[in-house]
Amino acid sequence: MIRRLEDRTIEYLPASQREDYGHRALRRLLRTALHRVAEARALLRDEDAFGAGLAVGKAINLIGGVRDALVLEDEVLAAEFDELCGYLERRLVAANRGRDPIALDEVRATLEPIADAWDEATARHLAGVGRAADLVDRTSLRMGRGAA
Repeated sequence: MIRRLEDRTIEYLPASQREDYGHRALRRLLRTALHRVAEARALLRDEDAFGAGLAVGKAINLIGGVRDALVLEDEVLAAEFDELCGYLERRLVAANRGRDPIALDEVRATLEPIADAWDEATARHLAGVGRAADLVDRTSLRMGRGAA
């Protein structure tokens, strides 16, 4: 289930479109977080530590938004996802503090399969196959745990 987002426009959508809106919003959060990680990597390469710090801060906020927006009914899966988000946030802080492009690459490599799985699950949900939160399997979340 996707927690209702604070965007007031959602209340004007027909009930059938409200859940779709949440799935798409979560997809945007994931993809934008990946974009910010890539932006931080490029700015570090260009020796723009200030710009990289801003991009990392935005990525951390976006991952926090994903963490807050996704409500998983399976308690074990919810705990694993929360742990994974915390791990990604800690790696981003470490990347920013140490100007470490390898840590940024690690975050991207961990977050990308999750974003891809969410894209696929959302597409299946929109096609009427099921709820996206139910379609993202544990494998997507465990991919990040191996890197921990």
